[in-house]
Amino acid sequence: SRSDKAGQPTAFISHHSSQVETARQLKKVLGLNGVDGWMAPDDIDPGRPFDQAIIEQVERSDLIVLLFCAKSDQSRHVKRELMMAENNKKLIYPVRLEDIDAKGLAYWLNDYQWIDWIDRRDETIQKVVETVKKQVGYKETEAPAAPVEDAADKGQGDTAPVGLMGGG
Repeated sequence: SRSDKAGQPTAFISHHSSQVETARQLKKVLGLNGVDGWMAPDDIDPGRPFDQAIIEQVERSDLIVLLFCAKSDQSRHVKRELMMAENNKKLIYPVRLEDIDAKGLAYWLNDYQWIDWIDRRDETIQKVVETVKKQVGYKETEAPAAPVEDAADKGQGDTAPVGLMGGG
Protein backbone atom coordinates (compact mmCIF):
# COMPACT_ATOMS: atom_id res chain seq x y z
CA SER A 1 0.00 0.00 0.00
CA ARG A 2 1.03 3.58 -0.51
CA SER A 3 1.68 6.57 1.64
CA ASP A 4 -1.23 8.37 3.34
CA LYS A 5 -0.47 11.43 1.22
CA ALA A 6 -2.37 10.78 -2.00
CA GLY A 7 -0.14 9.65 -4.83
CA GLN A 8 3.15 10.46 -3.12
CA PRO A 9 5.87 7.84 -3.34
CA THR A 10 7.21 6.70 0.03
CA ALA A 11 10.96 6.42 0.64
CA PHE A 12 12.32 4.25 3.44
CA ILE A 13 15.48 6.00 4.66
CA SER A 14 18.02 3.38 5.70
CA HIS A 15 20.83 4.83 7.82
CA HIS A 16 23.25 4.18 10.66
CA SER A 17 22.22 5.89 13.93
CA SER A 18 25.30 8.16 13.69
CA GLN A 19 23.65 9.74 10.60
CA VAL A 20 20.25 10.44 12.14
CA GLU A 21 20.52 14.22 11.61
CA THR A 22 21.45 13.74 7.95
CA ALA A 23 18.51 11.33 7.60
CA ARG A 24 16.20 14.00 9.07
CA GLN A 25 17.57 16.58 6.62
CA LEU A 26 16.98 14.15 3.74
CA LYS A 27 13.44 13.40 4.92
CA LYS A 28 12.67 17.14 5.05
CA VAL A 29 14.02 17.78 1.53
CA LEU A 30 12.16 14.75 0.15
CA GLY A 31 8.95 15.98 1.79
CA LEU A 32 9.31 19.44 0.24
CA ASN A 33 9.64 17.70 -3.14
CA GLY A 34 6.61 15.43 -2.90
CA VAL A 35 8.27 12.25 -1.64
CA ASP A 36 7.13 10.99 1.76
CA GLY A 37 10.16 9.91 3.82
CA TRP A 38 10.05 7.31 6.61
CA MET A 39 12.85 6.70 9.09
CA ALA A 40 13.49 4.97 12.36
CA PRO A 41 13.31 5.87 15.18
CA ASP A 42 11.29 9.01 14.39
CA ASP A 43 8.40 7.31 12.58
CA ILE A 44 7.95 4.30 14.85
CA ASP A 45 5.04 4.59 17.28
CA PRO A 46 5.97 4.41 20.97
CA GLY A 47 5.81 0.89 22.36
CA ARG A 48 5.96 -0.70 18.92
CA PRO A 49 8.69 -3.33 18.28
CA PHE A 50 11.37 -1.79 16.04
CA ASP A 51 11.94 -4.92 13.98
CA GLN A 52 8.25 -5.36 13.13
CA ALA A 53 7.79 -1.69 12.23
CA ILE A 54 10.82 -1.78 9.92
CA ILE A 55 9.77 -5.01 8.19
CA GLU A 56 6.28 -3.63 7.52
CA GLN A 57 7.58 -0.26 6.33
CA VAL A 58 10.10 -1.76 3.88
CA GLU A 59 7.22 -3.76 2.37
CA ARG A 60 5.00 -0.64 2.18
CA SER A 61 7.62 1.74 0.76
CA ASP A 62 8.14 2.40 -2.95
CA LEU A 63 11.89 2.72 -2.62
CA ILE A 64 14.82 2.59 -0.23
CA VAL A 65 17.30 5.45 0.11
CA LEU A 66 20.46 4.17 1.80
CA LEU A 67 22.63 6.79 3.47
CA PHE A 68 26.01 5.17 2.93
CA CYS A 69 28.99 5.80 5.20
CA ALA A 70 31.70 3.67 6.84
CA LYS A 71 29.39 2.83 9.77
CA SER A 72 26.37 1.89 7.65
CA ASP A 73 28.68 -0.25 5.51
CA GLN A 74 29.38 -2.38 8.60
CA SER A 75 25.87 -2.28 10.09
CA ARG A 76 23.98 -5.57 10.43
CA HIS A 77 20.70 -3.63 10.60
CA VAL A 78 21.34 -1.75 7.36
CA LYS A 79 22.34 -5.01 5.68
CA ARG A 80 19.06 -6.64 6.79
CA GLU A 81 17.07 -3.69 5.47
CA LEU A 82 18.79 -4.04 2.09
CA MET A 83 18.14 -7.78 2.02
CA MET A 84 14.44 -7.16 2.73
CA ALA A 85 14.34 -4.46 0.04
CA GLU A 86 15.85 -6.85 -2.51
CA ASN A 87 13.45 -9.63 -1.51
CA ASN A 88 10.54 -7.22 -1.98
CA LYS A 89 11.96 -5.99 -5.32
CA LYS A 90 12.20 -2.37 -4.17
CA LEU A 91 14.13 0.37 -5.95
CA ILE A 92 17.32 1.10 -3.99
CA TYR A 93 19.19 4.40 -4.11
CA PRO A 94 22.59 4.33 -2.36
CA VAL A 95 23.59 7.88 -1.38
CA ARG A 96 27.27 8.20 -0.52
CA LEU A 97 27.96 10.49 2.46
CA GLU A 98 31.69 9.71 2.64
CA ASP A 99 34.20 9.21 -0.14
CA ILE A 100 34.66 5.47 0.46
CA ASP A 101 33.82 2.26 -1.39
CA ALA A 102 31.43 -0.38 -0.10
CA LYS A 103 33.07 -3.33 1.59
CA GLY A 104 30.53 -4.92 3.94
CA LEU A 105 27.64 -4.02 1.61
CA ALA A 106 29.53 -4.42 -1.69
CA TYR A 107 27.63 -7.59 -2.60
CA TRP A 108 24.29 -5.81 -2.21
CA LEU A 109 25.22 -2.51 -3.82
CA ASN A 110 27.28 -3.50 -6.86
CA ASP A 111 24.48 -3.12 -9.40
CA TYR A 112 23.18 0.27 -8.30
CA GLN A 113 23.79 3.77 -9.59
CA TRP A 114 25.39 5.73 -6.74
CA ILE A 115 24.55 9.30 -5.82
CA ASP A 116 27.27 11.33 -4.09
CA TRP A 117 25.93 13.60 -1.32
CA ILE A 118 29.26 14.25 0.34
CA ASP A 119 28.65 18.04 0.19
CA ARG A 120 25.11 17.64 1.71
CA ARG A 121 23.69 20.16 -0.78
CA ASP A 122 19.93 20.10 -1.28
CA GLU A 123 20.34 20.37 -5.07
CA THR A 124 21.88 16.90 -5.11
CA ILE A 125 18.74 15.49 -3.48
CA GLN A 126 16.56 17.34 -6.01
CA LYS A 127 18.16 15.12 -8.68
CA VAL A 128 17.40 12.05 -6.59
CA VAL A 129 13.78 13.18 -6.28
CA GLU A 130 13.42 13.68 -10.04
CA THR A 131 14.81 10.19 -10.69
CA VAL A 132 12.59 8.65 -8.03
CA LYS A 133 9.47 10.27 -9.45
CA LYS A 134 10.27 9.13 -12.97
CA GLN A 135 10.99 5.56 -11.91
CA VAL A 136 8.10 5.24 -9.48
CA GLY A 137 5.88 6.95 -12.07
CA TYR A 138 6.84 4.40 -14.73
CA LYS A 139 6.16 1.63 -12.23
CA GLU A 140 2.66 2.98 -11.55
CA THR A 141 1.69 3.23 -15.22
CA GLU A 142 2.79 -0.37 -15.86
CA ALA A 143 0.50 -1.61 -13.09
CA PRO A 144 -2.84 -3.00 -14.34
CA ALA A 145 -4.90 -0.54 -12.31
CA ALA A 146 -3.62 2.48 -10.41
CA PRO A 147 -6.60 4.50 -9.13
CA VAL A 148 -4.22 6.73 -7.15
CA GLU A 149 -2.80 8.15 -10.39
CA ASP A 150 -5.81 10.29 -11.34
CA ALA A 151 -5.84 12.07 -8.00
CA ALA A 152 -2.09 12.59 -8.19
CA ASP A 153 -1.99 13.95 -11.74
CA LYS A 154 -4.86 16.43 -11.50
CA GLY A 155 -5.03 19.67 -9.59
CA GLN A 156 -1.39 19.75 -8.56
CA GLY A 157 -0.74 23.16 -10.12
CA ASP A 158 2.85 24.26 -9.62
CA THR A 159 3.56 21.82 -6.82
CA ALA A 160 5.95 18.93 -7.32
CA PRO A 161 5.56 17.12 -10.67
CA VAL A 162 4.35 13.55 -10.37
CA GLY A 163 5.60 10.54 -12.31
CA LEU A 164 5.79 10.96 -16.06
CA MET A 165 4.57 14.56 -15.93
CA GLY A 166 7.86 15.74 -14.39
CA GLY A 167 10.21 17.51 -16.77
CA GLY A 168 13.98 17.26 -16.62
